Amino acid sequence: MKKICLLLLTLLLTLTLFANGNSEEDTASVISFESVDIFGNSVSSQELFSSSKITMINFWATYCNPCIGELPFLAKIPANYDPSELQIIGIITDATNQNAYDKAISLIKEKGADSYIHLLPSSSMNDVLSNISVVPTTLFVNNKGEIIKSVLGSNTFKRWQEIISEL
Repeated sequence: MKKICLLLLTLLLTLTLFANGNSEEDTASVISFESVDIFGNSVSSQELFSSSKITMINFWATYCNPCIGELPFLAKIPANYDPSELQIIGIITDATNQNAYDKAISLIKEKGADSYIHLLPSSSMNDVLSNISVVPTTLFVNNKGEIIKSVLGSNTFKRWQEIISEL
């Protein structure tokens, strides 16, 4: 009986450790949406994706400490890559009211994350957002909007460089 309990406890701990770690997946879905950026400019996913070979879409929220901590690392990415090869887009998942919007603007400025575009959630993003179960989540899409990689959790700048180089 002790051996069975010990085995179950070990299995449970192992599953818990893997569930909480960063996760990377390869996927093959297509993303399509229309939205506005934080300045009120209308944008479409097709327009955005077609301008770069790879687009890195970071889904984040103003209540998420790992998301906020990651913003300075993400802010360094645009200066290190040719925009025709890689661009980054932030989607502020909780910016659905004025308070969250104001907090997002403040965080973007404070963390220096104004080096890339940030979008507000829209109803045409519902399909995409319904599949985002944790923030931060980052999707990499090609210029057709096809998802080529999904990364759950926050990363350092160095780790983002490693992930990008593997694409």
